[in-house]
Amino acid sequence: MVRSAYTNTKILNMKTMTLYLGAFFIAFSLNIHAQHTPDIQKKYTREITKLGKDKALKTAFTVIDEQDDKTMEDLVELTEILAPPFKETERGKRFASMLEEAGIDSLWTDKAGNVLGLRKGTAGIRGMSDLKLISTWSSPKVPMSP
Repeated sequence: MVRSAYTNTKILNMKTMTLYLGAFFIAFSLNIHAQHTPDIQKKYTREITKLGKDKALKTAFTVIDEQDDKTMEDLVELTEILAPPFKETERGKRFASMLEEAGIDSLWTDKAGNVLGLRKGTAGIRGMSDLKLISTWSSPKVPMSP
């Protein structure tokens, strides 16, 4: 997919803005906690350090980073589909096909028109650790079954 310089700049600006906003909110929330409860800040610092050393988490972030270009292409493709509010059927159909291409295990549309997908985990444990992917895109009346 060929993107214009304007689109690339827009995506870069969105990423930069997201990064700055995230850093601001983290710094702001840590500052508030630090003023009133220094023990909590130490607890969070220890937990963040521990998480930073976790192999599974590092692997997950590596996968996310490797998929960033494809993710941006997909988002651009979806947002370029004309879809005014409550008339998002075509966008929902494309999103559903993207989920199918990604190997989704189950795909359906809820009563509100959201396209939902579930990819089962491999851990063999029921619950959140078993849930690998759930995605939604609002689109009324996209015919799919659970």
